[in-house]
Amino acid sequence: MKCSQCYAENKPWATVCSSCGLSILRLETCPMGHLLPPGGQECPVCPSMWPEVGHFAGPPVLRGFLWVERGRLANASDPRTEMAYVEVRDQETPLALASQPAGALHLTGEDDPDVDCRILMRPESVQVCNRTRTGRRSGPPVYEPLPPGQSLDLGGTSFRYLGVQPPVWVEKLAGSLQEQE
Repeated sequence: MKCSQCYAENKPWATVCSSCGLSILRLETCPMGHLLPPGGQECPVCPSMWPEVGHFAGPPVLRGFLWVERGRLANASDPRTEMAYVEVRDQETPLALASQPAGALHLTGEDDPDVDCRILMRPESVQVCNRTRTGRRSGPPVYEPLPPGQSLDLGGTSFRYLGVQPPVWVEKLAGSLQEQE
């Protein structure tokens, strides 16, 4: 490892330059290539790199439920109470889930820096952007479809998406309202 001051070659594990005695800080990057602060484990840039979502101003039609199969989902208004499910409705902003110190998840605001997962509801599909998902090593975060019946694992909490088919009149009404705008 070269010293940034005198350019002397040092052993890879060195923390002090053997030639000039200055401190050598190893540059570490996150999977996206951002520089990490010394000793930092979490990238200060990546949490703000959620994918953009397109504009939506339609009616909030019920599309299904996220049923808590395993773990805990705390109520946003009262964190001491637990929720068995969350209604999935079309909406402009994604549903944001964040971890709590006690191991539970809770619903939170979209701008919360501790958000682990965002769930975007649109008439064509429900999509998930899971920041904690293992196996995704590089590239920007993306929204991936969550088909009905599929599970979503977020740490110690697991959800199953139970989709519902809205009545035909609801879809017609939603379409006519969008045409008027």
